[in-house]
Amino acid sequence: MRDLTRPEQAIIDAAAEFGRDTIEANAEAWDADGHVPRTFFSAAAELGLCKLIVPKTQDGLGFSVTAMARVNETLSRHCMATAFTLTVHNNI
Repeated sequence: MRDLTRPEQAIIDAAAEFGRDTIEANAEAWDADGHVPRTFFSAAAELGLCKLIVPKTQDGLGFSVTAMARVNETLSRHCMATAFTLTVHNNI
């Protein structure tokens, strides 16, 4: 496995904080409601979590698939279902 760059590690660290403060704090209510609010996606996008492997030439972060997988793994620790929505988005 290749080493992560500093920006890649920084986004993983940001994802851990986001997972704890946003996902974990709300996942149970979102699950009960059957709905993840748009504000979640806006906050994730602000952090760059919606453009991880998009090339920099297309306004993305240009990160490696390894970094994306680590972000997904980190978010999944807080709620797999919610994290999966970002996984799907990044794979498109």
